Amino acid sequence: MSVTDKLDCKQWYGTLSFGNPPQAMKLNFDTGRLNLLVYKSWFVYGRSHDTAGSSDCFIFAPNCKTCSLSNHTAFQPSRSSSYKNITKQWSTGFGDGSTVSGYISTDIVTVTASSSSSSSPSQVSIPNFLLALVTTMSDSFVSDIPSGLVGLAQDPLATIPGGTTVFSRMIHGAMLGQNVVGIRLVKGARNSDGTIGPGGGEYAFGGVEPQWIVGGQPGLAWTRVTSRNYWGIPMTDVQMGSQSVLPSSTPPRAIIDTGTSLILTSQALAASINKFIPGSYLSQQSNVWLIPCGTNSISPSKTPSPNLFFVIGGQRYGVPVRDLAWKQVDQAGYWCVSGVQSGVEGFTVLGDMFIKSHYVALKYNDVTGGSLSVGLGQRTDVSPIL
Repeated sequence: MSVTDKLDCKQWYGTLSFGNPPQAMKLNFDTGRLNLLVYKSWFVYGRSHDTAGSSDCFIFAPNCKTCSLSNHTAFQPSRSSSYKNITKQWSTGFGDGSTVSGYISTDIVTVTASSSSSSSPSQVSIPNFLLALVTTMSDSFVSDIPSGLVGLAQDPLATIPGGTTVFSRMIHGAMLGQNVVGIRLVKGARNSDGTIGPGGGEYAFGGVEPQWIVGGQPGLAWTRVTSRNYWGIPMTDVQMGSQSVLPSSTPPRAIIDTGTSLILTSQALAASINKFIPGSYLSQQSNVWLIPCGTNSISPSKTPSPNLFFVIGGQRYGVPVRDLAWKQVDQAGYWCVSGVQSGVEGFTVLGDMFIKSHYVALKYNDVTGGSLSVGLGQRTDVSPIL
């Protein structure tokens, strides 16, 4: 399933279909949340507004007055012969105070499998999938391109009673050739004005894409998941270049979260990383780390900043320091939001800022979900990060 990013490496989205006949909707895929949610408050200056995890699906109802339906898509229940209304009310909230609410329903969800996964069918239809139709939402959602979100965290986070992710339903129903989803997020090219062009990528349900992995499928290094809710794994060190910057006060744990644009971590680790970048400072007004937009631009007068590395399973996985100059905040184009921000003390969130430089795979080691693994590999289309 191909995905697209049109918001400066902020949000990759693909298409799922609902009902019979299918109605296509653009959705964001989020491994840090389980909702199949047809709307979410996205990142502002690197902070995820989504703190309520679930494995639900919610999509816009045609009578939603606050969903900005002039530039988004609403699901039409009356056009689906397989739709069932359970009539139970549902709501959830986010860390910025925004909310969505509606009612619970069921219908068919159709997922397109990756063309490179020859052992999987081209399309997978999941019957009687629990979802919520949104009738009210906060204004902060209206600027997003997708009309919803596909949650891909673990099922215990469900807010709809009995809710699951589309991924776990496909595995429990033996609908995939392999119990894995491969994730490849492709960043857009940086323009001369500092903005970032459109990106792309793929979610390969039922397999991985060996042609994009250095060493093919054996090039993936697997680490056992230690979290009961997220795709959480041990993180043994964080380095700027060859120097460790991981404070003893920061737990050595990380989660893979495609629904978060940046890297979120503890105050101490965010400071340790950003202080390695000349000119960086913590804005007292917004409590956001800012760095020069020209960080590591080609200049003989500058000493280059080292790249950022996370050590997982004994392997180093890098983030180019130039990528950390994420989003311009002044008209002159000098200051950018740093790709590493504080806001999470219990673990480090490896969002799209990390994922777009690597190949990521999520695997059920057994159909019960009792054992999960995360695979990480270097990409054939990404220059080596040294």
